[in-house]
Amino acid sequence: MRTIRSSALFVLLALLSAQAPAPSGGSIVGRVRPSRGGKVVDKVEDVWAWLEPVGHSPPRNPGKARTYSIVQRNIEFFPHTLLVPSGATVTFPNADLEDHNVFSPSDPPGQFNLGRYRHDAKGKSQTFSEATEDKHDIDIFCDIHQQMWASIKVVDSPWTASVHPNGDFAIAGVPPGEYRVFVWSPGTDVAPSTKSVTVEVGAAVAIDEIINLPLGKPDHAHKRYDGSEYRPYRP
Repeated sequence: MRTIRSSALFVLLALLSAQAPAPSGGSIVGRVRPSRGGKVVDKVEDVWAWLEPVGHSPPRNPGKARTYSIVQRNIEFFPHTLLVPSGATVTFPNADLEDHNVFSPSDPPGQFNLGRYRHDAKGKSQTFSEATEDKHDIDIFCDIHQQMWASIKVVDSPWTASVHPNGDFAIAGVPPGEYRVFVWSPGTDVAPSTKSVTVEVGAAVAIDEIINLPLGKPDHAHKRYDGSEYRPYRP
């Protein structure tokens, strides 16, 4: 890997090195450059990165016993997007003082409906046991409020990271070996990836190529869980 010129990436690399990675693993830092209609997007939003091993298989059900959260707040899901390893459980706390619902029409990996519930700091949960395909993610909606949406991508990898608004990302705790880095945002047809990157024990590796990500346009048009049209909300 050649010397990185980006000051932001240099800071990330220095921080990861200073944190003394575990002897059994290393770290990868990189940069994503999203574009829409051929024009580079200045602020990166809802973009995620993950690693896939080259020449060896990832752990089975890497997300087992891991829990993530999407909160229902101010009649929105937050965050709007989430990348989780297969086997992970996602909880949906309701931070509002009115009813909400969580359902998904996406199939595969399977439709579900968690029902209607009021303020609940813990919330109901759903386990995602199978990875989604390249062109697919899991749509999450509310059966009461049509404007509420979220997208979940499930991958067979425990090495994931959200991409910073400036395009930088860092993935730590990576076992030695070769990997490819993939990036995703809702509405993208294919998850772009890098060439293979070699991780060594205790080393922080900077990817010497910027990952270009042509952004798609997510389609949030949907009907209620039973296929009917939405009606004005009545508490």
